[in-house]
Amino acid sequence: MSDTPQKPKPDEPDFKTISQELKRGLAARRALDKSTEPRSGHPGKPHPVAIASGPGEVSPGESKMLVTASEEFRDSLQTIQGFLELLLEGKVPDARQAKQFLGIAYRETQYLSNRVKDLQTAASAGTGKLRLKPAPVPMETVLRSIVNNFSDIATAKGLRLGSMPPEELPSIQGDEALLRQALTGVLDLVIRRTEREGELVVNGTSDGANLKLRFAGFNTGESHASGQGGSAEATDDVGATGLAFYVADQIIRQHEGTLVAQGPADKARSFSISLPLKPKLPKRGKLLIVDDNPHAALLVEYSVEKEGFEGIIAVNGLDALEKAKSHQIDLVILDVLLPGMDGFEVCHRLRSAPETASLPIVMVSAKARDEDRATALRIGADAYLAKPLAMSQLMSTIETLLEEGHEK
Repeated sequence: MSDTPQKPKPDEPDFKTISQELKRGLAARRALDKSTEPRSGHPGKPHPVAIASGPGEVSPGESKMLVTASEEFRDSLQTIQGFLELLLEGKVPDARQAKQFLGIAYRETQYLSNRVKDLQTAASAGTGKLRLKPAPVPMETVLRSIVNNFSDIATAKGLRLGSMPPEELPSIQGDEALLRQALTGVLDLVIRRTEREGELVVNGTSDGANLKLRFAGFNTGESHASGQGGSAEATDDVGATGLAFYVADQIIRQHEGTLVAQGPADKARSFSISLPLKPKLPKRGKLLIVDDNPHAALLVEYSVEKEGFEGIIAVNGLDALEKAKSHQIDLVILDVLLPGMDGFEVCHRLRSAPETASLPIVMVSAKARDEDRATALRIGADAYLAKPLAMSQLMSTIETLLEEGHEK
C-alpha cells in the first residue's frame, strides 16, 4: 500500500439541504397555487406537476424534478472539477488544449450559475413570492441577445444556426428579467441535448394576439417536419425535463402563456412557447400617494404604475386616512406638507389604528433637515426621502420595504 497521502476531495455542495429547502417551498405552493385548474391551451388538462394529494406534500413530478436537478448539478461539478484538476496538476502541457479545457470549465460555471438562479426562482414561486415587474419587453431584441450569448457555446459544439428570430417581432407586456431567464434556460437545454454538428432553430411569429416561439435542436439527418428525432408528441413529464424547464414553465405560466416540450422528457430538445402580447397580469400592489400637488401626485402615480403597481391618490390627510382603510393599501407615499392635517399627524394616526398600523410608510418632503427626518422616523415612518424626488430612489425604497414586509 502506498504511503502517499490521499489528496482530500473538496466538499460537495449539500444537495440534500438544497432539495429539502426547495421541497418546503414547493409544498407551500400546494396551498396557494391554482395550477390544478386546466392549463391555457390544454382544455381540461391539469398542470402536470400539480398532482400532490394535499398541502404539505410534494408531487411525484416535483420530486422527479429535484432528482433531475441534483443530477444536473453533479454532472457539471464533476466536469469542472475534472478539468481543473488536470490543469492544476500540470497534466495538460499543450497550451491550446489547456485553453480549451478552461473554456469548458468556464461554460459549466455559467450553466451552474443559471441553475442556482433557477433554484431561487423555483423557491420564490413555491412560496408565492415570485412577483412580476411588468413593462414592455422588446422580444426581438431579447431573443437575439440570448442567441448571441450562446453563440460561442454552440460554435464550440459544432452546432449551426438554421434560423434566427425574424425582424419586427412585437413587444409584449411582461417581466423582461424573468422572461430572459426562462428563454435562456430553454435554449440551454436545446444546446445541451443536441448532438455535435447538429442544427439549432430559434424563430418566432405573431398572430396579433399571441407571440409564438420555437426553440429546437436537430441531430444530423433529422427532418424539421418531424419535430425532433421522428417524434412530435408533447411530453407532460415536467419533472424529468429538468430544473430549467420547470422554472421556465412557472415563469411563462405567470405571463398567462404555455410552454410545451416535444419528445421524451429527459431528452426533449424541441420547445414551443406561446405568450399573449397583452396578458392580464395582476398588479403588484396598491400604493397610496398622498400629495396635495396634483402634478407631483401624477408623476408618482405614473412612475409606480409603470412598474406594475396600482396608484391611488389622496389629496389631504383625511382623504388619506379614509382610503388607507378602504382600499387594502400595501404601502403609503406620504408628503409632509399637506393642508390642514400635516403628514406627521397622518403618519401618527396610521400607526395608531390597528388596521393600518403595519403599513409601510415612505414620507417625502422638501424639508431636508435632520430634525424633520428624525421626527418622521420617530413617529413611525419607514423611510424619509427629500424632494425633489429621484424616481429611481423612490422605487428602490418601495421595493425594499415591500420585500421586507413579504418576508415577515
